[in-house]
Amino acid sequence: MLHHYFITAFRQLVRNKFYTSITVVGLAFGLASVFLIAQYLKQELSYDRFHEDASTIYRIAWINTNSQTRTPHPMAQAMVQDFPEVENAVSLSPLWGPGLTRRIFSIHNPEKDARYDESNVLAVDSTFFKVFTFPLLIVTPRKINH
Repeated sequence: MLHHYFITAFRQLVRNKFYTSITVVGLAFGLASVFLIAQYLKQELSYDRFHEDASTIYRIAWINTNSQTRTPHPMAQAMVQDFPEVENAVSLSPLWGPGLTRRIFSIHNPEKDARYDESNVLAVDSTFFKVFTFPLLIVTPRKINH
């Protein structure tokens, strides 16, 4: 009986080639969309999950006419003092040059004889490494001759 259903379905597909092609193309687009959305969700849900205690780290966004993903500096420490649930807080701010232009910071690696120009450098509080578990390389400062 099942064999008969497959033969009948195959005959209908061969007879109606135009509708079959529309159906197959629609099915292909639908499956591709599902896989792309699944990949996007996987990436979004894994954002910064490599930190220890990542489930207890929250991000506050300042929403107004000029939306930014940073908090005013006094707010972070006020939250620690006013809310017992908040164990630590850290503020991140972009470093801007004169006239609110992005400064380019040059970092020289003498071991590889390489220079790196970074424009999106952030200033952070001293509590940064209490909240996040980024690996830290200790670099000894040396005098730069201009």
